[in-house]
Amino acid sequence: MLIGLEAIEGILVTCIWSGYITAAKPISVLLIARVESGKTDLLMQWEGNPGLYYSNDLTAWACTNPKGAILKGLMSGEIRHIIIPDLLTPMGRNPDTVETLATFLNSLIEEGVIELQTYATKLHLEKPIHCGLIGAIASEELDRKRRLFLRIGLMSRMLPISYSYTPATIVKIRQSIARQEHPAYYRTKLGLPDANQVTELPVEWANQLITLTSETMAQWRDRERYYGFRLQKHLQTFAMARALSQGRDRVVSEDVDFTAEMTKFINFQHGTL
Repeated sequence: MLIGLEAIEGILVTCIWSGYITAAKPISVLLIARVESGKTDLLMQWEGNPGLYYSNDLTAWACTNPKGAILKGLMSGEIRHIIIPDLLTPMGRNPDTVETLATFLNSLIEEGVIELQTYATKLHLEKPIHCGLIGAIASEELDRKRRLFLRIGLMSRMLPISYSYTPATIVKIRQSIARQEHPAYYRTKLGLPDANQVTELPVEWANQLITLTSETMAQWRDRERYYGFRLQKHLQTFAMARALSQGRDRVVSEDVDFTAEMTKFINFQHGTL
């Protein structure tokens, strides 16, 4: 486990589990932190788990190529999340390519893709394909690309998770590096299920999450742009995914408390660790 990132790991693992809830869309995440904050190592530790497709770069053609692994995995339901350790790479291409990819991803993580026209292929499916997206970007790059992310719609569809290190955590990391203890390569198995699971959210906890949605939205810089409906759905799914990851088929107070505790990082304000 990376030093100081236990809370962020907990959030991301819960979001990965959200891909296995019946009648719920997988939570998509925009992971934001300064350079050298361990974003790539954090995301790469789950490579090899079922349901996760990793890509350093992505285009709409790569996703819709009839002979490609991505489309086959999406159609079979094998891919539950696409993970891009550095979103700047696919979003740094020429504007037309970025627009086409953004259109595809917006549909993929929201209503689902049933038809898409690119310069190379025309895609029409009998039923929509869905999956979540987990991507990381440096805070500095997001500041520069903020207008682009707002314009293409990804900002409103992805759950923003941001963090920064306290001076005390920085000292611990430096000491760990000096002792050559900081892991350069490791993998973690999550024990994900083979199929979707039914998870119940009682009304009393759903109502409590309405209040939590309003409190979380109050921290957002661009809160005037949103009603918060997507965030409410994200938080409900998050609580359900937390229950599922703990072996429960029903949300209990512990899951809502965990969700509330993690909302300090669900913003663009870089909660400290």
